[in-house]
Amino acid sequence: MKRLYFLVPDIHRANRIAQELTIASFDTGQMQVICAKDILSQASEIQSKIPKANLLQSSDFYPAIGRGIPLGGCVGLLLGIVISMLNPEYAKHITLVLITGAVAGSLWGAWVSGIVGIALPNSKLEPFSAELAQGAVVLLVQVANTQAKLCTDLVAEKYPYACSTIPDMYDLLAIQ
Repeated sequence: MKRLYFLVPDIHRANRIAQELTIASFDTGQMQVICAKDILSQASEIQSKIPKANLLQSSDFYPAIGRGIPLGGCVGLLLGIVISMLNPEYAKHITLVLITGAVAGSLWGAWVSGIVGIALPNSKLEPFSAELAQGAVVLLVQVANTQAKLCTDLVAEKYPYACSTIPDMYDLLAIQ
């Protein structure tokens, strides 16, 4: 799966793009908008057509967890080494101590970084922050990797003002 980000000048144009994508048989359930809170409250009839992005999509939760797991794993591994050096009983089972430390550290790193990441805005929306503050809307469309080019071409053909330039973590998963 790939998540495409389209910067659109207003919520009405985002609704038109979503209608065009629905006609082209893209799933409406895979479309969300990110915008200023007052924009969706002013256009409540459009809010029901394109749902607002949830907290996990509008925050930096997933990238933060992606950074926290390896960092926590390294800290847990180092703690496992220190524990096995300080206590000779644990040195006999060093493999178990190191694996347990790395797994526990990874879980701890994911938990802590997830708490921090959910409080931060989505880092992929940073290039759009000025436009979002002025009332623009970011339309998120999640499509299969094989349909990403078709979706981007359809939007670029009919709505050239909408730009899609931000890579997503799904892009990294698609690289072989």
